[in-house]
Amino acid sequence: MKITLIEPQAPGKHVFSSVKMPRLGLPILGTILKKEGHQVELIFASRAKIKLSQLTDSDLLAISTITSTAPEAYCLADLARAQGIPVIMGGPHVTFLAEEALAHCDYVCRGEGDLTFLQLVNCIERGEIPREVPGVSYRLGDEIIHNPSPDWVDVNEVPIPDFDLLKDMGLSTYPVMASRGCPYDCTFCSVTPMFGHKFRCRSQASMLEELKEYRGRKVFFVDDNFTASPRRTRELLQQMLQEKLTPRWWCAQVRTDAARDEELLRLMRDSGCGTVFVGMESINPATLENYNKHQEVSDIEYCIRQFHRYGMMVHGMFVFGSDKDTAQTIRDTLDFALKNHIDTVQFLILTPLPGTRVFQEMEAAGQIFTHDWELYDAHHVVYTPRLMSAEELQRETIQAFRRFYSLRHLFANLFITGFRSVAFRAVGFWLVRKWERDNRWFYRFLRHGFKEDGSSPSARRPKWTRSTRNYGVIGE
Repeated sequence: MKITLIEPQAPGKHVFSSVKMPRLGLPILGTILKKEGHQVELIFASRAKIKLSQLTDSDLLAISTITSTAPEAYCLADLARAQGIPVIMGGPHVTFLAEEALAHCDYVCRGEGDLTFLQLVNCIERGEIPREVPGVSYRLGDEIIHNPSPDWVDVNEVPIPDFDLLKDMGLSTYPVMASRGCPYDCTFCSVTPMFGHKFRCRSQASMLEELKEYRGRKVFFVDDNFTASPRRTRELLQQMLQEKLTPRWWCAQVRTDAARDEELLRLMRDSGCGTVFVGMESINPATLENYNKHQEVSDIEYCIRQFHRYGMMVHGMFVFGSDKDTAQTIRDTLDFALKNHIDTVQFLILTPLPGTRVFQEMEAAGQIFTHDWELYDAHHVVYTPRLMSAEELQRETIQAFRRFYSLRHLFANLFITGFRSVAFRAVGFWLVRKWERDNRWFYRFLRHGFKEDGSSPSARRPKWTRSTRNYGVIGE
C-alpha cells in the first residue's frame, strides 16, 4: 500500500523549533513498513506544508500526536476520511483518550506501536477486523472496542530508523534511542503511563552500529533518563571512545544524581557531550515532594557546578504551578538560575496531560478550565492554581523567561561555557519575545474568561497565530 505518515505541526514556537530533528516514532514505523514492501511517505508538518494530494493519493494515513498537536491531527484526519482514506492515530494523547480520537479516525494504536502497528496495517490491507491486534481501539457498529494493551516492547527488536525517508528534511541533528521507560514516577510526567517503569536498554552492539551511520554528525539521545543505569551508560561511552565514535552529542534528560558519578562525567566529556538537559523541576522543597522528585535543592546546585567543571552546558528544566508554588517561588527560581549560572532554561507551566496523575487529580477537583488541547504545550495555563491566579502564573512565568533571556544576561556564561551559551541565549531572546507577541490575546482570555457562547480560548486567537484553522494543508 501507499502509506503516508504525518507528524502534525506544534501550535507555537518552543525550545526545539530551531532544530531540524524529528521525533523517532514515525521514522521507526516508516522503516518497518518500508522493509515489508510498502510505499512510505513521511511528512513532518513543522518543516513543510502538507499538500492535499499527499492525503488523497494515499491508501492509508497514519498520524502521530501529542496533546498540543491533537487539534491539528484531528483536522487532518477529518479531511482524509472525507476523501475515503482510512486513518490510524497513535501517540500519547490518543493512547489515553482513544474514544475522543475515534470521532475523527478509524483506528487508534495505543501505547508502544513498534510491534503492533504492522499487524494493524496488515489487517487493513486484507480487509479484516483487527480483533487480535493488541493495543488497537476501533468502532464495530455502534460499539467501541478496546483490545487489551500490548506488552512492553523489547527495544532490541526495534529497527534502526531509516532517515533516508526524510532526505528532504535536511536533518541538523539525529535522534538516537538508547533506552525506554523510567524507574521514577514524577506526578506530572506522561512517560511512565506511556512507556512504563520497566527500564529497557538497547544492546551496545546495536547502539554502536547506529552511531557509525551518523559519524561526523550531531546526535541527540532522546531517552527519558539517559543515565538511569549509570553502569550501562558508562559502558556505552567507553565503547564509543574505543570505536572513535565521538560526535557532538547532547541528551534529552538526566537527573541531578548523575553529577555525583565522576567517571560518568569524564566519559561524557571525553565522548563529546556538549549539553545536558537536567530535570531540576523546582527549588521549592515542598514542590519537589509534591512532584515525587526525590531530590534536594543542594543536589541541583552541586549538579550545575559539576557539569560546568567538566565543560558541559546545563539546560535546566523547571515546572511552575504546583499546589505549593506562589509567585515568589517563580521569582526565586529565576534568581537561583542566574546566581548558579545555568546556561539555558525552560520555565514550564505545569500541564495536566491526559494519562498523568496530575490530570486525574485536577480533573476531579474541577481545577481545569479548558480542554482546548492546543494550549497544552507547557507555555499556557489551563487550570486554576491553588496559591495564585491563572493570570499571575502566566505573567510571572513569561516575565522570568524575559529576564533570563535578556540582553543584560546574554554574555553571563561566556567565561564558563563560551560562545555556545551566548548563541543559545540569543535564540531564547528571540523566542520569548515572539511568543509574547503571538499570545497577547491569551492574557485577555485569562483576565476575562470564557465568553457566554462557551467558545474555546483558541477560537478567539488572532488568525495569524493559528496553525490549525486551514488544516496546515495547501492545494494540489
